Amino acid sequence: DFRGRFPLGLNPPQNQSAGVNKGGSSTQILTVDQIPVHRHNSGTLVTANAGAHAHSVNDPGHNHGGATDARPGGSGGFNLKANGGGHFDDRSSHVHGIPTSLSGISILSGGIHNHTISGLTDNAGQGKSFSIMPPYQTIDFIIYTGD
Repeated sequence: DFRGRFPLGLNPPQNQSAGVNKGGSSTQILTVDQIPVHRHNSGTLVTANAGAHAHSVNDPGHNHGGATDARPGGSGGFNLKANGGGHFDDRSSHVHGIPTSLSGISILSGGIHNHTISGLTDNAGQGKSFSIMPPYQTIDFIIYTGD
């Protein structure tokens, strides 16, 4: 029955044995290894929009605050002598304060954005062979040569 097949003359050098041999295929699905070696450009690929966002850093700050010791000033004084006299001492204690301060760090938003992709892919494909034989059935042909 040759329906959907073509007759193929038997060829013993191709290891076709006598009798009915069927083979071939009406379709062939290629694997990556069977397609020619090639690469792809990146084309016009871009990443998806990331949306506006910012990054923050948690910086608890640092403290340079403090105060000087409370010490009396240098000794000194003056006398008041007007109708009776008196004495005034100008020594006093005081403190110098140093304020504290915290720092906050923030990275500003880049707004809604995306990134382009450039370059080439790695090579794909190996160019290996594949069958292109359509469906067949072997047959013994007898060719009359005229003698």
